Amino acid sequence: MASRRALATGVLVAGVVAGAAAVVRRSPGGRAVAAGLARCSAPSAALYDRCWGAVLGGFYARVAREVAFATTALVEPSVLEVGCGPGRLGVAIARAVPSVRYTGLDLDPAMVERSVVRAGREGLVTRLRFVEGDVAELPFADGHFDLVVSTLSVHHWADAVRGFAEIRRVLRPDGRLLVHDVHPAWARVEARGPDLRRALAAGFGTPVEPEPVAWPGPLHLTVRVAATRPA
Repeated sequence: MASRRALATGVLVAGVVAGAAAVVRRSPGGRAVAAGLARCSAPSAALYDRCWGAVLGGFYARVAREVAFATTALVEPSVLEVGCGPGRLGVAIARAVPSVRYTGLDLDPAMVERSVVRAGREGLVTRLRFVEGDVAELPFADGHFDLVVSTLSVHHWADAVRGFAEIRRVLRPDGRLLVHDVHPAWARVEARGPDLRRALAAGFGTPVEPEPVAWPGPLHLTVRVAATRPA
């Protein structure tokens, strides 16, 4: 019963977001704003950073702990974050995994710029690398990373199947994938996002069922996938 209430709440939130987006599209200058919403759930990188940053602090800390646990046995784990946004999770990962070799990738140059500034402000400019790029065409060699992490990004990908295929390519054998994304009901309304389970099976080669996660609080507004690169 609780999970049904949480799902209903998630669908309600998704409806509100979709309704607001529809209003914005019809307003003056709405196309540019709508493009920002489709790209990162906010009209601009600056607004995303200011508005969502305060909300997602605890979420990022939890994901950073998951990354630390997943890389415990590695001396200098190489981690790629796809859809790094303004760099907040990258900073959290650097704090949780002092030996990490981290690379953050984002399609939006404004997000990359904010990430670089944040890394400098936090004294982590030598430990965090940020690059502009598309998950559908990752600018990295085969088998380059021990772990790939992505949070609240997949539902914005134009081609999730190709994105997961690229992630598989850049992971080393037995490398790990950790994904957190919004609940499918929200993803399909907000950004017409892909079917996460099907995209994973087709692109990454792993038929994993996304696990509902209680966040924020008891609400199941996000799902989680943890998988190992298939041989």
